Amino acid sequence: MSKRIPKKIKKKCYESRSIKYRCDYSSTPLKVLQARGWARVTDARDTSWDLWWCDTSELRCALDGSTKLRPNQRVAHYRNHSELTRKNYLYRNLRRYKRMLVKAGKRREAEFCDAMPTSFELPSEYLLLVEEYRRRPGSTWIVKPAAGSQGRGIFLFRRLKELGEWRSTLTKCPGDPSSLEMDPMLAPPAPLDSYVVQRYIDDPYLLEGRKFDLRIYVLVTSFQPLKVWLAREGFARLSSEQFSLERIDDNRVHLTNMSIQLKARKQFEQFRLAGGGVGGLGFDPRGEIDEELRIRFGGKLALSSLWEYLTDRHGLEIVDQLLHNIAGSS
Repeated sequence: MSKRIPKKIKKKCYESRSIKYRCDYSSTPLKVLQARGWARVTDARDTSWDLWWCDTSELRCALDGSTKLRPNQRVAHYRNHSELTRKNYLYRNLRRYKRMLVKAGKRREAEFCDAMPTSFELPSEYLLLVEEYRRRPGSTWIVKPAAGSQGRGIFLFRRLKELGEWRSTLTKCPGDPSSLEMDPMLAPPAPLDSYVVQRYIDDPYLLEGRKFDLRIYVLVTSFQPLKVWLAREGFARLSSEQFSLERIDDNRVHLTNMSIQLKARKQFEQFRLAGGGVGGLGFDPRGEIDEELRIRFGGKLALSSLWEYLTDRHGLEIVDQLLHNIAGSS
């Protein structure tokens, strides 16, 4: 009969075991893994890793490779992640989820899905978009590539003609006169091109006059049962320009993507090096930079600082309820 290993010895063995990870490209996660002192696996044939911080293109190899994941192995993505990361799939799934909740009599939970504004997927729902557009004359709409990132390809419009002109550039075939007679939104779409059009929220909650979004990090360790760990800290991303519906062509006003704000920061550095503080625009006589000027050219704010800001203005009870709603608790 084998003897049981005392818990203290088990714990000691576990703590002495070096965690191995695989990360094949230079990135912030790689720096974090290196800082923890874990052992890096560099040979692609070595499957002794505990964590593989893989790219989405490597996910199939990680999950469906020649050897199955062992109980101690984890990867940085989950199967079918595009159901949430592609904008058109997220739109479909939220719509389906709301119907399921309503059917189950969970109307209060279904109301959370209303956080998604009126949306349509193009080109398949173009006629529905036209119908809604005519019901809401003068509204502003925003177009987003379904699989885009970093703010690329996003734009706002108010006239349906603008959307048709934009779409015609994607469907028009040079030298084919028949393509000019076809409704550009009903023409066959370019391969893999799918877009989501949403009614733009024209009265957003602003942070010192700027749009912002929340970057909140979660760790999903199980789906059945669902177990999600919410990080205590994150950050808010601010637009670099004051919000205004008079400037719908300027993405610095309407988008908070860091890639866009980084371009604004470069402009800030050029502004600073050129001595742009003359006239009271953010520099004191000693050459120090006013913090508000930094925010004007794009920036981030820690979530803890944001909660303090909101609590000062709206009270602890309202902010606590907001956090409960974000976490999905009652």
